[in-house]
Amino acid sequence: MLFKNPFKKTKTDSSFTEQEEKFIASFHDTENRAETPKQNNPDANAPVTFDDVYRLSKEAERFIKMFEVVHKDAEPRLLVAAGVTGYVCHMTVKEKGEKFVELGTKDGRKFYFGDAVNSYLLENNFSVLSFLNGYYKNKFPERDVPDIHAFARQGVDNAGNEKYLIWGKFPPDEVYKLVRKSWFGIYQKTTAEVCKSADEWPVLFGIVLQGVLLHIDGNPDELYGKALECAMHLSKMDDSSISVYN
Repeated sequence: MLFKNPFKKTKTDSSFTEQEEKFIASFHDTENRAETPKQNNPDANAPVTFDDVYRLSKEAERFIKMFEVVHKDAEPRLLVAAGVTGYVCHMTVKEKGEKFVELGTKDGRKFYFGDAVNSYLLENNFSVLSFLNGYYKNKFPERDVPDIHAFARQGVDNAGNEKYLIWGKFPPDEVYKLVRKSWFGIYQKTTAEVCKSADEWPVLFGIVLQGVLLHIDGNPDELYGKALECAMHLSKMDDSSISVYN
């Protein structure tokens, strides 16, 4: 099933002008998010509001510019932007003291799954996926967004696969080190200045990732798939996920 948007406001209760509503709708797609396996929808008590998303969208531009300044070439810019976005979902779970499902590999590494991280990445009304879908609908208004179930199944298979390379070329361990350094070295402090709580971190970076995508020329199907693949994989990682952390 597809979720209807519970944040859609009536003329009597909307705090936005018609122009603002169109602005938000242009980058955000709640109609095609992933279906949550939970009986109780995680959005029922969602702390992030429509007003918060509008505020964060205004702050996102400087983050997009930061990615463009640090990463001149489009490929590394998308790699790090998608990686940081996935990593932020992981860090939000940690910050809030929520739970992961840990899966270990034979060589002692761990990868992290579960409803909590999925809610920020795929399932909430303001999940990272909703903003990726907004990007896709911006490019192809008449198309259905891609079915992410194949991405999700492949993501599970990739975790712990020693031969797996992100996009078929980048070792996950090296991407993780770069993403972790970017988060703690640049983006964590700035994010804390912008966001009211950790719940807003994935929302902010979902908007930022969309902006990064919109500034890159290329096949939208391919770019969408690359962004989702990288974000999914980094959402499952922390220091215990890599062979040796230096």
